[in-house]
Amino acid sequence: MTGKQILSDSTTIDQVHDLTIYPDYFRGFAKGYMAAWTADGCPIYQDLMLAADIIPLLTTMTVLDLREPEMARYRFCGSQVVAQTGVDLTGQNLLDLVPADGRDDLYTDMKAMLACPCGNFSQHLDIYDSGKSVKSDSLSLPLKSKPGAQAGLLITLHASEWTSLADAQRAALLGDGDLRIGAEWIQSLFVDTGNGTPGPTAFQRDQPAINL
Repeated sequence: MTGKQILSDSTTIDQVHDLTIYPDYFRGFAKGYMAAWTADGCPIYQDLMLAADIIPLLTTMTVLDLREPEMARYRFCGSQVVAQTGVDLTGQNLLDLVPADGRDDLYTDMKAMLACPCGNFSQHLDIYDSGKSVKSDSLSLPLKSKPGAQAGLLITLHASEWTSLADAQRAALLGDGDLRIGAEWIQSLFVDTGNGTPGPTAFQRDQPAINL
């Protein structure tokens, strides 16, 4: 399912659809998001969730709340995400569900997205103890909880497909838990929404073949 592998350190929101095999889907999300952009920054959570271009996509979206220290709590988990994974993640901390060795890097990148603010496009593998494994294309974009607030939420559009892994590989990636988000990363880069980006992501910095 992997789209084009990009070697520069970022892309723009009007070009991010070129990186996925679901271009119309991601183009629609980007269009709806930018239409909801406010004069003082990124869209407001409740306004975006009620936007006509966004409502049809909500079943495949999640929203993370990062306003608590060391937390990325699922505030919203779309029905299709729940149906595909068999797990309603609402209320859980994403950081508890990712491999320990990548937790700090992921949190640093998410906080950088809110500070800039900017988005992120990623391709990654998620593992479930049910035996399911999923490859996902994801586009995350920052939101405000209310007018005048700093960006503190991330809304993510997910496009996923099941994949097959050998039992030994699945067990190794799953570790001691029953769920691993981002068990393996294929690609991760910041997306410029008009404010620039903070440079390469942690994933890109760890790629020895890419000179950024």
